[in-house]
Amino acid sequence: MRVARWCLLGLAALGLDSGFRATQALANLGPPPQSELPAVVRQVSGVRVIQRIREGSRLVAVRLYFLGGTRQLTELNAGIEPFLLRASALESGNAVERTGSRPIFETTPDWTVTGFVGLREDLDSSWSGLVRQVMGSELSDASVERARRELMARAWRRDTQPDLRIFGGLRSSAFRGHPYAIDPEGTPASLDSLSRSELESYRDEQFVTSRLLLAVVGDVSQPRLDSLVASTLGRLPAGDYRWTLPPPIPTRSSTWRWEDQTLPTNYIVACFGGPIPTDSDYFRFRALLALLSGQLDQRIRDREALSYAAYATVLDYARPAGLIYVSTSEPAEAMDIVRETIADNARDEYPFGYRPPGWNRWLEGFKLDRLLERMTSDGEAASLARAHLYFGDVEMATKSSERMRKVDFGTMREITRRYVKDIQFAFMGDTALMRGNW
Repeated sequence: MRVARWCLLGLAALGLDSGFRATQALANLGPPPQSELPAVVRQVSGVRVIQRIREGSRLVAVRLYFLGGTRQLTELNAGIEPFLLRASALESGNAVERTGSRPIFETTPDWTVTGFVGLREDLDSSWSGLVRQVMGSELSDASVERARRELMARAWRRDTQPDLRIFGGLRSSAFRGHPYAIDPEGTPASLDSLSRSELESYRDEQFVTSRLLLAVVGDVSQPRLDSLVASTLGRLPAGDYRWTLPPPIPTRSSTWRWEDQTLPTNYIVACFGGPIPTDSDYFRFRALLALLSGQLDQRIRDREALSYAAYATVLDYARPAGLIYVSTSEPAEAMDIVRETIADNARDEYPFGYRPPGWNRWLEGFKLDRLLERMTSDGEAASLARAHLYFGDVEMATKSSERMRKVDFGTMREITRRYVKDIQFAFMGDTALMRGNW
């Protein structure tokens, strides 16, 4: 409820009519919706639709997925999809924002998402604004150039800010030969080269119903939603796109990517492939990364005071990967501890029923994150979409915490040996400090 109230306060801050109604709605939120119907998946005029009706909810979340991500791109046109959608939004006069709804915009290696979260009484106007961005007419030079400036500013920041630049370098080396090697948000070179005619050609070729997945959560009847889709998005060309998982991440012997720079700290990042979400190892892999994160933080940062930050996490892509990150003034010593920690997990056999220190706290945090996702209409829509794309079963959106709870840490040795190998490393900082076995 706190998250819902924050969203409504954000709407109110816009100072528009709908924002005013959002402010008034704060006093009328009352208890959570009394009825949540099972999620359903259906085709509406060629558009795949996931819908969960929350009767009594004041908020509606609409997430429109353009599937494929970097598989639709090349190095030359990287970033074209967010570029096109941002230019279209500007051409429409930011039509969604002007209704008082909060726009949604996300770019990932697997898809691009646009949409909104708004009040149910504003659904028609917010939907109209969204459709104008997706199905709009010819773009003006002014909208294209303004969008280009915005996206290039972010691209230059990714290229110059050290802790962002090193991830970009790791992407290109760790995923070499894979679509994930392409930056879905684009590079300064690709964004600078794209023309207005290329943006419009991309829309004509790629904005087809077979690429779309629409996830809607809120108090909207099925006939009303179907009518909105059929009269707008359903009129796009059908195309012949078919969603599949990306190809496996290539495996190759461990390599290092170096960049010598004088910085306040030194950065080490490492990447290795993991199991897909439908694999029985997937939640064991997530548990291993949580275990490894706690070990690195304790050994590098707390015990040895060698790091500003040290952790491990999962890159939660359709083809997941593990990531290790360390920022340190002593990279050689920190790297020794990273290697030792991985070796310890590959060597040690934890007894059945073992739970590492802090595991229960981490698990409760994981469960809380999943619960907070489901409490918000937007989070629930995103969870349903991922469950459908990964598992072909939207109900899997509610089962992740249960599956995580059943992880047996006695399998961590096998999971470490199976996945934490062929590691791709990147380093940025003072290469004179790189001593020892790298």
